[in-house]
Amino acid sequence: MILKFGSVKTVSLRGSPKCFHGKAAYFRWTLARSTSTLTDKASNQSATFGDLHIDRRLVLAAQQHLGVSQPTLMQQQLLATLHTSTSDLLLRHETGSGKTLAILLWLLTQALRRQETNPSAEPPRPYLFVVPNRELALQIEQWTRRLLSEVPGEPASVLQRFVSGAEFADEQQGLFERHGVPQVVLGTPRCLLDRPEYARLAGSAGCVVVDEVDAVLRLPGKRASDRQVRLRREKPRAGQLLVDRVVEEKGTGVRLVMASATANKELRRFLRRWTRDLQLVDLQAGVCVPRTLTHHCLVIEDRETIRNIREKEAAASSEDGLRNDNEVEEEEKGDHHYGRQGLLEQQKEYLQAAEALAEVASNVIGQMQPRRTLVFIRSDAPMREFLEHLADRGVRAQELVSRYAGQQAGKGGASGKQEREKEGSAVYLATEEAARGIDVEHVDLVLVLDVPRSPASYAHLAGRAGRFGRQGSVVSVVPMGAWGFYESKMRGMYKALGLEPSKLPFVE
Repeated sequence: MILKFGSVKTVSLRGSPKCFHGKAAYFRWTLARSTSTLTDKASNQSATFGDLHIDRRLVLAAQQHLGVSQPTLMQQQLLATLHTSTSDLLLRHETGSGKTLAILLWLLTQALRRQETNPSAEPPRPYLFVVPNRELALQIEQWTRRLLSEVPGEPASVLQRFVSGAEFADEQQGLFERHGVPQVVLGTPRCLLDRPEYARLAGSAGCVVVDEVDAVLRLPGKRASDRQVRLRREKPRAGQLLVDRVVEEKGTGVRLVMASATANKELRRFLRRWTRDLQLVDLQAGVCVPRTLTHHCLVIEDRETIRNIREKEAAASSEDGLRNDNEVEEEEKGDHHYGRQGLLEQQKEYLQAAEALAEVASNVIGQMQPRRTLVFIRSDAPMREFLEHLADRGVRAQELVSRYAGQQAGKGGASGKQEREKEGSAVYLATEEAARGIDVEHVDLVLVLDVPRSPASYAHLAGRAGRFGRQGSVVSVVPMGAWGFYESKMRGMYKALGLEPSKLPFVE
């Protein structure tokens, strides 16, 4: 099936490759046909990473160090598309399905082939791998070290990471000076733009991969105010400036590969500035949450009372700003929702409720006894205070970024199996922005201590658990707010995503 959204072509790999129209349709039919062969294999569990043209050394390392031996159906479809297609691609599939790992395996395979073909020359046009936050960059770097364990030579000659933070600056500058231009440049937009030598490095890329592209760009929502749209036009985000620079310098010779679980119409329309022939490879229908998750919501009525969300019919109305369709927007909270004064009041309410939220979180963790927990708080909430509130209640939590401290490139590191055995149970505290795209092994509980900005936002938060088909729970904790506003928002959120929250038995 092929759908058209303006000049953006959409290929659904789940459908039948029929009814293609126009001269350009031949390639897309060939793509769908070759992919369907792999999909048929997947139904028999016989497709392997080797079938998908991934370097055999990476395949062995993935099995040994990451515990990944069989590609998921999504990974098979994605890798087949990347191998067969030479077009610009926008890939969409539910969070937690292995997009980032599949893209990394493809990139490393391409890099190793090019490096071995011409081992003495610097890559004239490296692959640029852009991610929205340093935590995801550090995780990808960690995966890379493990995957390259069977490959001779230094991992830094294949991939180097560039992120902001004083604790990383000297080390990554030293690696760059010793090893020169790597095959793959991995980094966050702000870091790659802040230093001239890194900006030149990024600007020389021949292929740009943007993971979690909607988070990298963070476009104003469909219903953003004129002021927001004007400010964004005057002050583009770093991710936009970075890709603009590459495209302007290299023109149509740059291949773009972008991925996200939430790629709506506004995003696709914006991407036309970079490419005139963008294929949307849609591996899902709308915004999806892993089906292996159970969902719960607790409401703090006052300092003495907490309860499960009430079973009350609530439509996803225009007042909630939610839409139950394939184009659920990921909108920034802004003055077009509440007004500037409303935002200040909302922040004040949240800070006043911080201790109560921490107490509820500690009780939920104590009752559910998860192996790993991710706790999400508002971006403008004080991280240290929340850590202290949790510690006062017997929960030893740590910032998510600290999970990667001491695991930087060139310092060795345990295998995935060793780290799983060593780490045991843990609680990590993060914001949505810091945890976007992150895959923390064995997270079976996600605690969301705020109302997400949209159904798409909830899908990304919830998707930190239940990854790769595993079971997990998501518990949202919200203050009731004036006239039950937050509770109403959560009911609308669940309705828009087709979810039915369950009651927690240990809460009346």
